Amino acid sequence: MPVEKRKRDSVTLCEIISMLDDWRRARVVMLYMAMSGEPDLTPLFLLGVKMGKVCVLPSYIATSDTYCARAVTDLRTQLRRGHLGILEPIASCPIVDPCEIDLALVPGLAFDRRGVRLGRGKGYFDKFLVGLRATKCGVAFNEQVIGTLPADPHDVKMDLLVTPAGVIKFSK
Repeated sequence: MPVEKRKRDSVTLCEIISMLDDWRRARVVMLYMAMSGEPDLTPLFLLGVKMGKVCVLPSYIATSDTYCARAVTDLRTQLRRGHLGILEPIASCPIVDPCEIDLALVPGLAFDRRGVRLGRGKGYFDKFLVGLRATKCGVAFNEQVIGTLPADPHDVKMDLLVTPAGVIKFSK
């Protein structure tokens, strides 16, 4: 996907998410720092901070090989390269109880029209998402939505999928 199209589509995704009722109602939002090829949610993060939302990002915990959520207010000073080379919060950022997260924005390599997500194979997001009461919202480019993906019992389905083409809601 050409870089300029990826940038345009990322802006469109942020605009669509910012109009969702789930976004407006959310007090605590989990976002992510984009890896190569993923939608960039930086504008949405900045909007969330400006609106007074608690914006959290995944932070790797080596001792348990899992992730926690840490509150971040400044992307310039509170991030470092972490596990798998992903930008993540520094250790001084406060940990937020996952039960407090209202909306979780989740990347993936692909999504299907049933809410199934294909991650990068380590299961980190599924492990983190499994106990969340939050609305789980997949974020993807149109090209990442395919017919049907295989699903394992441990895979956590999305409640919504946002693409530049619009929003797909899945039954819970």
